[in-house]
Amino acid sequence: MVRTGIDDSQRNWPDRFCSIPKARYDEMSHMFETMLRSLIEGGVEPAEVAQQVFSAVPDERFWLLPNAEGLGPAIKEVAASALEGRTPPIVQVAESSCQAP
Repeated sequence: MVRTGIDDSQRNWPDRFCSIPKARYDEMSHMFETMLRSLIEGGVEPAEVAQQVFSAVPDERFWLLPNAEGLGPAIKEVAASALEGRTPPIVQVAESSCQAP
């Protein structure tokens, strides 16, 4: 993730659309919002990504994955499953503290 501030996007809501629609807010919504904020806060600064872009252009590198350390095998497996027409595996990118009921 890149710290773009997308989790605070209501700051850009145009006045011509009146008020921001009320979102459904339940336990699942809260968990998703908490997870998203955590990922963004732990993300890469936009200036760092910009530097990676400026370095990649002369090298003609198309794919830039700013914080994908250790995800190489998972990315390869997902891509291979797509090419083979298989359902992609579930990729766990972080440890979960959730307990099964």
